[in-house]
Amino acid sequence: MKIVIDEQSLKELIEDACFNAIEKYKQYEQEQKESRKKDKIEDNYETKENCETIIKYLNLVTNSNFKNTKAHDSLIIARLKEGYTLEDFKGVIDMKNKEWGNNKDMNKYLRPSTLFAAKNFASYAGLVVKEEISNTEEEEKFEV
Repeated sequence: MKIVIDEQSLKELIEDACFNAIEKYKQYEQEQKESRKKDKIEDNYETKENCETIIKYLNLVTNSNFKNTKAHDSLIIARLKEGYTLEDFKGVIDMKNKEWGNNKDMNKYLRPSTLFAAKNFASYAGLVVKEEISNTEEEEKFEV
């Protein structure tokens, strides 16, 4: 059985198929855009929450009153993007507070611009890990 279709009908079928494909693609793109927007909103909320948590913790430990400013938040966000965690921030804050907290010359550096700066944070975080390993080794010496 042979189907015969005239040229005009063929053009209409092709146009309809193209139109449907384009509409489906537009719908797909819109859904993707909405999904990315939702993800970004969730990421922004989580990031803002992390910044607030870190500044609150710094204030609690150091008895200060820092605010979540753009400058402070941008330092925190940059370190989070580098892969550091909330626990890393807490470790750095605790370690530096222990080291500088009672030193009148150094305790002024217990601030976001010093603690969370790119040039400082990596080395401070590395010292936290080193200190934790040393403490564990010391504890193991006394285990019987």
